[in-house]
Amino acid sequence: MLFFRADLVPGLTLAIAEDSIYEYIEQTLHRTIQTSKRRMTVERATHDDERYLDLGDYNCLAVIESQTFDADGIQIEWTQSRHHPERFAFEDTATRRHV
Repeated sequence: MLFFRADLVPGLTLAIAEDSIYEYIEQTLHRTIQTSKRRMTVERATHDDERYLDLGDYNCLAVIESQTFDADGIQIEWTQSRHHPERFAFEDTATRRHV
């Protein structure tokens, strides 16, 4: 599931989504995307999960929720994705800036 605030991302079309929503937000709407927060959990599978993800013997899956904020700290996007345990991997890279 992917949701954008309609009042902050007006005119969003399928054609824009197939290209780059973030480019549209920054280049056309002149909003700066500043921060994204992600939360990863393991949750019990719902009936829809079992129906669409072919979980087999698994009764849980990985769930990622994301919130994206503009430079004014206003949330413009909320996303939730649900992942089969055998196809989910978490990788992270941290870079420390020295000042």
